[in-house]
Amino acid sequence: MVTDNITAASAYVLPTDNSAMLELSSSSPATDIDPVDFIIIGAGSAGTVLANRLTEEANWTVLLLEAGGLDNNFTDIIGLSSAYTIFSEINWGYNSTAQSNACQGMENKQCAYARGKARGGSSTMDHGVYARGNPLDYDRWRDLGNPGWGWDDVFPYFLKSKNAVFEGQDTDFHGHVGYMQVDVTSQTPGVEEIISEAFAELGINRGDINGKNQSRLDRIQFTLNGNTRASTAHAFLDGFQDERTNLLLSLNSFVTRILIEKSTKTAYGVEFIRNGELYTVNATREVIVSGGAINTPQILMLSGVGPASHLSELGIDLVRDLPVGENMEDHIGYTGLYYRTDKTFWNITTEEMVRRWTENLRPLTAGLCSEMIAFTNVNNGSLGRPDTEIAMLNSVFPPAGLASAFQLNAKYAAAYDNTLHDWWFIHALQHPKSRGTVKLQSNDPKDFPLIDPNFLSDEEGYDLEISWGSILT
Repeated sequence: MVTDNITAASAYVLPTDNSAMLELSSSSPATDIDPVDFIIIGAGSAGTVLANRLTEEANWTVLLLEAGGLDNNFTDIIGLSSAYTIFSEINWGYNSTAQSNACQGMENKQCAYARGKARGGSSTMDHGVYARGNPLDYDRWRDLGNPGWGWDDVFPYFLKSKNAVFEGQDTDFHGHVGYMQVDVTSQTPGVEEIISEAFAELGINRGDINGKNQSRLDRIQFTLNGNTRASTAHAFLDGFQDERTNLLLSLNSFVTRILIEKSTKTAYGVEFIRNGELYTVNATREVIVSGGAINTPQILMLSGVGPASHLSELGIDLVRDLPVGENMEDHIGYTGLYYRTDKTFWNITTEEMVRRWTENLRPLTAGLCSEMIAFTNVNNGSLGRPDTEIAMLNSVFPPAGLASAFQLNAKYAAAYDNTLHDWWFIHALQHPKSRGTVKLQSNDPKDFPLIDPNFLSDEEGYDLEISWGSILT
């Protein structure tokens, strides 16, 4: 199974639009489906949780619509995500627009923007790292006018959803009875000690990064159940999907628009295409848009909710003038810091890797063979929270696989010529000031959205200063 999927990934060509999902087999009018109480658009990282919680009320019916298909045995292996899973139908296939200040080592100066299209969404194809953010992040959301989103408000829900089973945790900061299991993996021999000593010299000590103090170094905590990826689909749908008859999951169901009563500005249903047929369904209570940071603004704008000038340019009837798709914020990561060592890491066959995986051992139990993670401040802590995340890893993937995953141009790809000996540090900016947009190419849902993160564009140069400063440090 593993070798067949790896072979398929090497030949897979990512789509450039959504045409394959939107072809209609006939010109017949839409088929009406019986109304439900709630419609959730997107069975991803959030939608699966919402579906679980809402169907706890047995008298409520919930229709969960997902554009992709099922997760599978291959996606269960976190360590295969980076170079292989993204080259499959589980990835939407998005790229950023050409960037002026970043993505300069990528083909056409565009960064790959992998997003999950399957049950579990991006939690089905990401690296499985569990890092829930800093308490001050949530307090800032609250203080910006979002009551109920402060740390004291959200922390009990983190505890409720989680089952932390690893040793060395700050017990009071982890849940132990929730559906989502969080664990650490075995380590690459001899690596943990070297990294710990190096960071201690910088004043960054060991400790639980999801504990009382986030500014620490520690083993990476993964959403992992034994050896299996604990995606939100595994955690919040498996074991419930069959027993709750009030939960209706519709896969391969592409939502083309939300049905909105213009006079009252009230959403009452959705239109979607599944297997070549057009359907409409109404919700008696709520339509919940849970399509992620890219697809949610796309669906809203196609439905007439968005910036009036942008929708007018595309000939979309305006329902509500709102800044949908604006103020996009994403944390850029620098991936080019390598150390060549005199050691060889994981020079073993695929068969041996899979055998070790069945015994809950590295390298495939960890995303991109990730080893440890640290949060720290480059600006001496004036924010009161870390401004930089440093992830440390080595790789089991062939250089060509990683170069393809990041869409590197030939010059930059040369850095990946010997991954068995390389040690890799990713520096990710935690609180960028640069702002981008998500816009529509056209009024046709087949066209991919235009994703412009506008990396490293803030006028003060903060993002570049902190990003570069973390690398120099």
